[in-house]
Amino acid sequence: MKPSKYVSLAFFLYIILSLFSCNPKEAQTSESGIRFDSIKIHHTPHYLNDPSKPSFNVRIDFIYPVAGLDAERIKAIQKIFVRNIPGEEGLSNLTPLEAANTLASRDSASFKDEGDEILKAMMEQEKHNEHEDDKEIDLALSVLSNIHLTLRNDILFNNNNIISCQWNRETYYGGAHCSRTYKFFNINLVTSTQLTEKDIFIDDYQSTLTRIIISKLMKQSNVKDASALEEEACYFSIEEITPNNNFSIGKDGLTFIYNEYEIACYAAGVIKVFIPYTELREILSSDSPLIPLSQ
Repeated sequence: MKPSKYVSLAFFLYIILSLFSCNPKEAQTSESGIRFDSIKIHHTPHYLNDPSKPSFNVRIDFIYPVAGLDAERIKAIQKIFVRNIPGEEGLSNLTPLEAANTLASRDSASFKDEGDEILKAMMEQEKHNEHEDDKEIDLALSVLSNIHLTLRNDILFNNNNIISCQWNRETYYGGAHCSRTYKFFNINLVTSTQLTEKDIFIDDYQSTLTRIIISKLMKQSNVKDASALEEEACYFSIEEITPNNNFSIGKDGLTFIYNEYEIACYAAGVIKVFIPYTELREILSSDSPLIPLSQ
């Protein structure tokens, strides 16, 4: 393997979650009476299981409900927490602990083997003095040592029989910068179900909500015409700016979030749009769980 392939392969390494450990915090009781616990993981495993070799960093902070409602409802809410972990599929039927174990082990062997193979190839070429460029090898080692995953969630709002939560995921596989993903999700404690836009708005809400969001983006970008968002503010296309069900619920309004590259270039970063309830009243359904908050 040529040294020029080291960085290329490292770019595609995934985070390895191995040697699971769980440090639960003392359960905390919220405004709604729901009690939460947490799982904390922080690992820095070394490639080739050799402390002299680079290591990657894995940090997971997972808050989840454990009590405050009957067991079946708590179980249903836990599944919502797990199902919304960004970038992870096939976890929705697992408990938080099972999901953490899966995150710690799924595909870890194959990805660790790939990183180990890169280092073995480098060591073999160094042994035979076949490497071409020490700087290239140093870059590959730097990439490997900076591989990381940070995954955490937060409770943003917990009142009026509604819990609003956020997952934050940051990864680095190599390249110029990290990748960040934010996922909001909201839970109706009365029904123990996840709230979507269709649960809170009237049937024909999309056009009005889209208009409000674009208006907010224009104001945030200091432009007076929607087309200027494309021309001056790094947005891809006005047609791509639509409600995306990625919103949080707060005491004063909703916050929509658009992740990197979702509607704009990387330089625009993660885009948040706050809309007060006063601007949403006309499209709230008559039985919307947000009615008490909007009054």
